[in-house]
Amino acid sequence: MEDNKVSYECSDNDLLNERVIYAFACGQNIKYIGICESRKTKLKDRLERYLKNKSEEQNSTNYRVVKEIERCLKDGNDVEIYAWKPLCKLSYENLEIDLIIGLEYSLIEEFVEKEGWNKKR
Repeated sequence: MEDNKVSYECSDNDLLNERVIYAFACGQNIKYIGICESRKTKLKDRLERYLKNKSEEQNSTNYRVVKEIERCLKDGNDVEIYAWKPLCKLSYENLEIDLIIGLEYSLIEEFVEKEGWNKKR
């Protein structure tokens, strides 16, 4: 957190330009799993929305998650961001199966604690 503003660094800049499933971890615990919703949305777009939306719509997921990130940082914990991009495409009878959307809820159920930041439970 710089000047009381949340910021991020990426160890793999290629992933910033990909459509991914991402997770925020506070300390050693996965707290939130999200996705790049549309096929055009990239990880850097999602991260920028978290940074920009902080002061706007207070009922939005972005606002709520940024507040949780700030709380985690103020408590002296690091927040890590993990990202995963599917390595292959799946289809069923010529229809592409969107793995990013298809895996989101299962990953939330499997890895996010009940007191995590996802409301999709």
